[in-house]
Amino acid sequence: MGSGHVGWMLMKFCQLFRAVVAAFRTVFSPALPTIRSRCRLLRFAALGDDDMAAVLREAVPEASEAEIAALVRAGAGSPGRALTFAGLDMAAIERDLAEIARTGDPDSVIRVRLAGALSGKAAQARYEAFLTRTPSFIAEQARGRSGGALKTALDAYARTRSIAAAAIGLSQDVVTTVFELAAEVATLAPTGLQPGETMH
Repeated sequence: MGSGHVGWMLMKFCQLFRAVVAAFRTVFSPALPTIRSRCRLLRFAALGDDDMAAVLREAVPEASEAEIAALVRAGAGSPGRALTFAGLDMAAIERDLAEIARTGDPDSVIRVRLAGALSGKAAQARYEAFLTRTPSFIAEQARGRSGGALKTALDAYARTRSIAAAAIGLSQDVVTTVFELAAEVATLAPTGLQPGETMH
């Protein structure tokens, strides 16, 4: 039984019996609009980095400190969100994104490595994590920027969100998508590279 059908049944139950139902979810937007309109939304503050790390160490005791740090950044204050990335070696993905943002990856060595690591059925979960993480990584890089550097980061953020959404919805080629997203990250490099440009 799909979640949409369950939501419809819950709504009808409340209408017929005038019941009050307490339900919790970590992501609000996917809920049916007819249910959202009848809900009282309580927003909880995001956890700080120290609290996030403590929760994640308890939940994923086998994770290294580098992986915990990567999960803290990816979770953005939400342990539930962070745990969706657990076991996917997010630390390695973040290292590659950071290096591309720092250097522009002029010879595409990092892009080729990422594309290889994220291709194939066995890597599907890591690939999806990469699609999710890249726009938020760019958003983090935008903080503290101003002027043209800020505009570059915001433009790259908008484009990566569009690319990632299309990749998920249209099942686009993995290698092409990884290169497109990495090219946007490269625009953050101090040299101001644009997608498709190289650094000499």
